[in-house]
Amino acid sequence: MVSVLAPYQGASPDMVEKQVVQPIEDSLEAVDGITGVTSTASEGNALVMASFDYGPDTKQLVADVQQAVNRARAQLPEDVDPQVVAGSTDDIPTVVLAVTPTGTSRPWPTSSTGPSSRT
Repeated sequence: MVSVLAPYQGASPDMVEKQVVQPIEDSLEAVDGITGVTSTASEGNALVMASFDYGPDTKQLVADVQQAVNRARAQLPEDVDPQVVAGSTDDIPTVVLAVTPTGTSRPWPTSSTGPSSRT
């Protein structure tokens, strides 16, 4: 999976779709090896995800996506700077936990270098 992240501050989802997502999607059509494209336009942000079959040409495909995005820059609003991020679902944490203390008057340890010295 290769993602293109393109913030467009202050733009509505419709503006992001027309002025950012569509030009990037159009440029990705020329990249051989892409098996699918999924896009999301939200308030001030565009996310375009291109999927492909993993193989020995993966690095070249990522470089081709970067070149396609670079070509699309001429069609994008001046203040939009798209970033290409390559990775796989293996790079995403499976579980993210957040823990907060409740019902205790003792503070949590502030150091994560070793076990707590609380008794």
